[in-house]
Amino acid sequence: MITHTVYEKGKVQSLGFTMPDGRKATVGVLEAGSYNFGVAKRREEIEVITGELSLPGSNNMKWHPMTNDVLVFEEGQTIEFLAIDGTSYLCIYG
Repeated sequence: MITHTVYEKGKVQSLGFTMPDGRKATVGVLEAGSYNFGVAKRREEIEVITGELSLPGSNNMKWHPMTNDVLVFEEGQTIEFLAIDGTSYLCIYG
């Protein structure tokens, strides 16, 4: 079954599904903006398909661009990034 979730007043939308191996995943889009989704409850691997995301640096002032790359957030890490422009992604959980 496919689920549709809307976040941030419609600026982030995702479609959830179960992969053949049983893991949960979402594909989605983000409008440009800064996002903080709180603390990861489990490992999340976010592959940037189109667009660009930036992660805060160690001093939370610098942002490091990530394009066509995989961002990994381990359980307990804060999921925070900046979408430079419209961005699409694949997120695999677990």
